Amino acid sequence: MTEDADRLVIDESRIAETLRSFGETARLLSSDGARLAEMYSGKWIGLHTGAVRATGDSIEEVLAALDAGGWSRQEAVVRFMEKDPPALILCH
Repeated sequence: MTEDADRLVIDESRIAETLRSFGETARLLSSDGARLAEMYSGKWIGLHTGAVRATGDSIEEVLAALDAGGWSRQEAVVRFMEKDPPALILCH
C-alpha cells in the first residue's frame, strides 16, 4: 500500500448525507423545474439540500453567495435558468 492509501479515510455517514442532499436537490429540479424557470428566468441559481440557496446574474455571484451562506460548492447544483430552453435537434 502507498502512504496516501494508508491515510484514506472513508466517512460512510458523510457520503450517505451528501447523496441524500443531492437527491433532494435533484427532486426539486425535476418536480419544480418549470416553476423555477419561470421565477428565475435569465438568472443563475445555486441549489443545496433541496432548496434555492443563491441567485445572481452570473455564476460568480452565485458561487460567492453560496460561500457566504456556508453552502458547499462541491455539493451544490448551479444552473442557468431559462423559460424556453433551446431545443435539441438531432439529425441522422
